[in-house]
Amino acid sequence: MNLGEKYVSDLSRLFQTQGTQLYSGQHSLCLTTVCLHHLQRKFSSLEDESDGGVVSNSFADTQHLYDSLCKIQSLKLISDRKNTIAPSLINLDLSLFKALQSLVVKRVPISSLAGLQRLREQLNVLTIQRCYISDIEDVLVKCGRDESRA
Repeated sequence: MNLGEKYVSDLSRLFQTQGTQLYSGQHSLCLTTVCLHHLQRKFSSLEDESDGGVVSNSFADTQHLYDSLCKIQSLKLISDRKNTIAPSLINLDLSLFKALQSLVVKRVPISSLAGLQRLREQLNVLTIQRCYISDIEDVLVKCGRDESRA
């Protein structure tokens, strides 16, 4: 089992037991940057697998987790200090979290976050702690990696 499959398995179990609280916003889902990176890679492979016609258990679990993550309202994204990926090489797309209303970002370079522009209208709470930003404009106007001109 590779790391992406382990994350899918662990989070699927979490959603089975705590899904209601995560969907309602009672609890926040806490993900590391490495976990989200591996999940994104796994989700991008969904399209490739779905073209084959045969649906495996792994495919079904991954699809279910994707659907579950789309529904969560509160996310805490933290840097994984043990397994770091160079910020310039990582693209963490938050647009996956379609129902997100509260976002906490801790020790994650804002320049590695994509999808902030799409979330801007629906976020009620945005907390940024110990992130690498040179100007508040990077968050509020440029929306991190989106480089918005809004």
